[in-house]
Amino acid sequence: MVRYIYIFSSGHSGSTLLDLLIGNMSGTVSLGEVKWLPLFLKTHEHCTCGKPPQTCPFWNPILDELGLAGDTAADQTINAFRLSLEAERNNQLQKLSFYARLASAVIHPQGCAGFGSDAILKNMIRLYDAVLKTAPAEAVVDSSKSIMTAQWLRTRLPRNARVIHLIRDGRAVMASAMRKEVPAERAAKTWLHDNRMAGSIFRSGPSMNLKALRYEDLCRDPESTMRELADFLEKPYTEDILHLRGRERHLIGGNRMRFSGEDKIVNVETWKSRLTEKDLAVFERTAGPLNRKLGYSGT
Repeated sequence: MVRYIYIFSSGHSGSTLLDLLIGNMSGTVSLGEVKWLPLFLKTHEHCTCGKPPQTCPFWNPILDELGLAGDTAADQTINAFRLSLEAERNNQLQKLSFYARLASAVIHPQGCAGFGSDAILKNMIRLYDAVLKTAPAEAVVDSSKSIMTAQWLRTRLPRNARVIHLIRDGRAVMASAMRKEVPAERAAKTWLHDNRMAGSIFRSGPSMNLKALRYEDLCRDPESTMRELADFLEKPYTEDILHLRGRERHLIGGNRMRFSGEDKIVNVETWKSRLTEKDLAVFERTAGPLNRKLGYSGT
């Protein structure tokens, strides 16, 4: 039985939308970018329902199951419940350590204990299982986008995990990142790096529980795309999967559409008017060949 559904991608690729749609499938529950849960606990940031996890009716029983409930949970306890290495990249030394760990996860899919992979993976599974124990669901959807966690799940839990690589035109991703004042070249390099690493995962072993999905295909033909995805996830397809409104959500992190109540699935190609010729030249020089290899050509 499929219990763990994981979405990995470069940022700004539409993972929140895909998380919400899969969360509409029978027996599934959306968690959002749950790798940020420890940060939400420390800052009392709100999940989608408008309450911090400590007082949220969905998250509070889960936290209790994990021993993290209530305001009395010490920062030390929360800090020990690590869910991601990506969330710890605060300085150059940590970045170097992160990339070494990521390389080890691709080269050695079972993980390297010396790099802390076992502890983080065990925390992830503890969290997922706590959700499944307290919520009326058979599978969780996590859109944390960690390439490393995706690799661990698919290799260590091949029967219970399904991993989706969500791909989006790098120019659209670059334009979205630039709206948050990310420099053009850095945005292009990040997209290139993330999708190169994804390619490494596809080449690292059998991919029966690994699927690539293009954001543009989802927007162009959501019904066919979600029918195919439902088969991959061993879930029945129903028409209400495509309805985004009218459901209570408790996502951690993700983009602002999780609050908007938007019910349209549309690929808005604002990058075509937002990116200058100079921006496009930067992208072409940095990531153009891989973008074309993934099926994105022309304007």
